[in-house]
Amino acid sequence: MSQELKPCWDSALALLTPEECNGILKWFEPCEWREAGTYDEKYGNSTDPKYRKGRVKFFKQSKDMDWNHSHIPGPNMFPGHSKLQGFIEHFASKQNINIDKDNIDWQLAEYKEGDHFKTHRDVHPDTRTFNAKVIRKVSVTVQLTDPDEYEGGVLRLPIDNDMIQHAPKAIGDVTVFPSWYSHGVTKITKGTRYALVGWQQGPFYR
Repeated sequence: MSQELKPCWDSALALLTPEECNGILKWFEPCEWREAGTYDEKYGNSTDPKYRKGRVKFFKQSKDMDWNHSHIPGPNMFPGHSKLQGFIEHFASKQNINIDKDNIDWQLAEYKEGDHFKTHRDVHPDTRTFNAKVIRKVSVTVQLTDPDEYEGGVLRLPIDNDMIQHAPKAIGDVTVFPSWYSHGVTKITKGTRYALVGWQQGPFYR
Protein backbone atom coordinates (compact mmCIF):
# COMPACT_ATOMS: atom_id res chain seq x y z
CA MET A 1 0.00 0.00 0.00
CA SER A 2 1.38 3.39 -0.96
CA GLN A 3 1.65 6.03 1.73
CA GLU A 4 -0.08 9.37 1.14
CA LEU A 5 2.38 12.22 0.79
CA LYS A 6 1.75 15.07 3.21
CA PRO A 7 3.23 18.42 2.13
CA CYS A 8 5.29 20.31 4.67
CA TRP A 9 3.40 23.54 4.00
CA ASP A 10 0.03 25.06 4.76
CA SER A 11 -2.35 27.64 3.30
CA ALA A 12 -5.10 29.86 4.64
CA LEU A 13 -7.65 30.78 1.99
CA ALA A 14 -8.78 34.42 1.96
CA LEU A 15 -6.97 35.11 5.24
CA LEU A 16 -6.72 38.74 4.16
CA THR A 17 -9.50 40.75 2.56
CA PRO A 18 -9.07 42.48 -0.82
CA GLU A 19 -9.13 45.79 1.08
CA GLU A 20 -6.26 44.65 3.30
CA CYS A 21 -4.29 43.50 0.24
CA ASN A 22 -4.74 46.87 -1.44
CA GLY A 23 -3.78 48.52 1.85
CA ILE A 24 -0.50 46.59 1.89
CA LEU A 25 0.37 47.88 -1.58
CA LYS A 26 -0.34 51.44 -0.44
CA TRP A 27 1.60 50.96 2.80
CA PHE A 28 4.75 50.01 0.85
CA GLU A 29 4.57 53.05 -1.46
CA PRO A 30 7.27 55.04 0.47
CA CYS A 31 9.77 52.18 0.03
CA GLU A 32 12.01 52.14 -3.04
CA TRP A 33 11.85 49.54 -5.79
CA ARG A 34 15.02 47.60 -6.52
CA GLU A 35 15.91 44.84 -8.94
CA ALA A 36 15.00 41.44 -7.55
CA GLY A 37 17.99 39.31 -6.66
CA THR A 38 19.03 36.37 -4.56
CA TYR A 39 21.01 36.01 -1.35
CA ASP A 40 23.49 33.32 -0.44
CA GLU A 41 24.93 33.10 3.08
CA LYS A 42 28.41 32.51 1.62
CA TYR A 43 28.43 34.73 -1.47
CA GLY A 44 26.00 37.50 -0.45
CA ASN A 45 23.60 39.36 -2.75
CA SER A 46 23.52 38.83 -6.50
CA THR A 47 21.21 39.42 -9.47
CA ASP A 48 20.69 37.10 -12.40
CA PRO A 49 17.57 37.64 -14.58
CA LYS A 50 17.88 34.08 -15.87
CA TYR A 51 17.37 32.86 -12.31
CA ARG A 52 15.09 35.58 -10.95
CA LYS A 53 13.51 38.55 -12.67
CA GLY A 54 11.24 41.21 -11.15
CA ARG A 55 11.25 44.12 -8.70
CA VAL A 56 11.05 44.19 -4.89
CA LYS A 57 10.69 46.51 -1.92
CA PHE A 58 12.08 45.57 1.50
CA PHE A 59 11.02 46.21 5.08
CA LYS A 60 12.63 44.73 8.20
CA GLN A 61 10.60 44.26 11.37
CA SER A 62 12.41 43.81 14.68
CA LYS A 63 11.91 44.61 18.36
CA ASP A 64 14.70 47.22 18.10
CA MET A 65 13.00 49.04 15.21
CA ASP A 66 13.65 52.77 14.89
CA TRP A 67 10.50 54.33 13.45
CA ASN A 68 12.35 57.56 12.54
CA HIS A 69 14.18 55.99 9.59
CA SER A 70 12.90 57.43 6.30
CA HIS A 71 12.65 54.01 4.62
CA ILE A 72 10.07 52.85 7.16
CA PRO A 73 6.50 53.69 6.08
CA GLY A 74 5.12 54.52 9.51
CA PRO A 75 4.63 53.50 13.16
CA ASN A 76 1.73 51.15 12.37
CA MET A 77 2.30 47.83 10.62
CA PHE A 78 0.56 47.11 7.35
CA PRO A 79 -3.08 45.93 7.23
CA GLY A 80 -3.60 42.31 8.18
CA HIS A 81 -0.21 42.05 9.88
CA SER A 82 -1.54 40.53 13.10
CA LYS A 83 -3.42 37.81 11.20
CA LEU A 84 -0.31 36.93 9.22
CA GLN A 85 1.87 36.84 12.33
CA GLY A 86 -0.63 34.58 14.07
CA PHE A 87 -0.74 32.17 11.13
CA ILE A 88 3.07 32.03 10.95
CA GLU A 89 3.38 31.36 14.69
CA HIS A 90 0.68 28.66 14.56
CA PHE A 91 2.49 26.91 11.69
CA ALA A 92 5.86 27.14 13.44
CA SER A 93 4.39 25.66 16.61
CA LYS A 94 2.72 22.82 14.69
CA GLN A 95 5.99 22.02 12.87
CA ASN A 96 8.13 22.40 16.02
CA ILE A 97 10.14 25.22 14.43
CA ASN A 98 11.83 27.54 16.92
CA ILE A 99 11.38 31.17 15.81
CA ASP A 100 12.10 34.65 17.08
CA LYS A 101 8.63 36.26 16.95
CA ASP A 102 10.10 39.78 16.90
CA ASN A 103 12.38 39.24 13.92
CA ILE A 104 10.94 39.02 10.41
CA ASP A 105 11.87 40.48 7.02
CA TRP A 106 9.09 41.56 4.64
CA GLN A 107 9.35 42.00 0.89
CA LEU A 108 6.83 43.30 -1.63
CA ALA A 109 7.45 41.50 -4.92
CA GLU A 110 6.30 42.62 -8.35
CA TYR A 111 6.18 40.21 -11.28
CA LYS A 112 5.42 41.60 -14.74
CA GLU A 113 5.31 39.82 -18.09
CA GLY A 114 8.44 37.68 -18.45
CA ASP A 115 9.31 37.82 -14.72
CA HIS A 116 9.86 34.61 -12.76
CA PHE A 117 11.79 32.95 -9.94
CA LYS A 118 13.31 29.53 -10.54
CA THR A 119 13.08 26.77 -7.94
CA HIS A 120 15.16 27.69 -4.91
CA ARG A 121 15.34 27.65 -1.12
CA ASP A 122 15.20 30.70 1.12
CA VAL A 123 17.89 29.30 3.40
CA HIS A 124 20.47 26.51 3.31
CA PRO A 125 20.85 25.05 6.84
CA ASP A 126 24.30 23.65 6.23
CA THR A 127 27.95 24.68 6.66
CA ARG A 128 27.21 28.07 5.04
CA THR A 129 25.04 29.06 8.02
CA PHE A 130 26.80 27.35 10.96
CA ASN A 131 28.10 30.67 12.28
CA ALA A 132 24.81 32.56 11.85
CA LYS A 133 23.08 33.66 15.04
CA VAL A 134 19.71 33.65 13.29
CA ILE A 135 18.53 32.28 9.96
CA ARG A 136 15.29 32.23 8.00
CA LYS A 137 13.03 29.59 9.55
CA VAL A 138 9.51 30.09 8.12
CA SER A 139 8.61 31.66 4.76
CA VAL A 140 5.22 33.17 3.94
CA THR A 141 3.66 34.35 0.68
CA VAL A 142 0.52 36.49 0.44
CA GLN A 143 -1.32 36.82 -2.86
CA LEU A 144 -2.12 40.52 -3.33
CA THR A 145 -3.47 40.45 -6.90
CA ASP A 146 -6.71 39.03 -8.29
CA PRO A 147 -5.69 36.05 -10.47
CA ASP A 148 -7.93 37.36 -13.26
CA GLU A 149 -5.47 40.25 -13.70
CA TYR A 150 -2.51 38.08 -14.74
CA GLU A 151 -1.52 34.72 -16.20
CA GLY A 152 1.29 32.49 -14.96
CA GLY A 153 3.01 33.46 -11.72
CA VAL A 154 2.16 30.19 -9.96
CA LEU A 155 3.88 29.40 -6.66
CA ARG A 156 5.08 25.82 -7.07
CA LEU A 157 6.12 23.60 -4.13
CA PRO A 158 7.72 20.23 -4.91
CA ILE A 159 6.60 17.34 -2.70
CA ASP A 160 9.15 14.90 -4.08
CA ASN A 161 10.97 14.29 -7.38
CA ASP A 162 7.74 13.23 -9.09
CA MET A 163 5.14 15.55 -7.59
CA ILE A 164 4.73 19.34 -7.55
CA GLN A 165 1.81 21.11 -5.91
CA HIS A 166 0.56 24.61 -6.67
CA ALA A 167 -0.25 27.04 -3.87
CA PRO A 168 -3.68 28.72 -3.99
CA LYS A 169 -3.60 32.07 -5.79
CA ALA A 170 -6.82 33.91 -5.01
CA ILE A 171 -6.35 37.40 -3.61
CA GLY A 172 -5.76 37.22 0.15
CA ASP A 173 -4.63 33.58 0.13
CA VAL A 174 -1.60 32.92 2.33
CA THR A 175 0.92 30.07 2.12
CA VAL A 176 3.58 29.20 4.71
CA PHE A 177 6.39 26.67 4.62
CA PRO A 178 9.80 26.03 6.22
CA SER A 179 12.39 28.31 4.64
CA TRP A 180 14.53 25.33 3.61
CA TYR A 181 11.64 24.04 1.45
CA SER A 182 12.13 24.23 -2.33
CA HIS A 183 9.73 26.47 -4.24
CA GLY A 184 9.56 28.73 -7.25
CA VAL A 185 7.33 31.09 -9.24
CA THR A 186 6.50 30.37 -12.87
CA LYS A 187 6.93 33.01 -15.56
CA ILE A 188 4.27 35.69 -15.90
CA THR A 189 2.82 35.52 -19.40
CA LYS A 190 0.30 38.37 -19.07
CA GLY A 191 -0.45 41.17 -16.61
CA THR A 192 1.21 41.95 -13.26
CA ARG A 193 1.25 39.96 -10.02
CA TYR A 194 2.04 41.41 -6.59
CA ALA A 195 2.88 39.30 -3.57
CA LEU A 196 3.95 40.01 -0.01
CA VAL A 197 6.75 37.70 1.08
CA GLY A 198 8.07 37.29 4.61
CA TRP A 199 10.86 35.36 6.31
CA GLN A 200 10.42 34.66 10.01
CA GLN A 201 13.86 34.42 11.62
CA GLY A 202 15.04 32.09 14.36
CA PRO A 203 18.13 30.44 15.87
CA PHE A 204 20.12 27.96 13.80
CA TYR A 205 18.84 24.36 13.95
CA ARG A 206 20.28 22.30 16.80
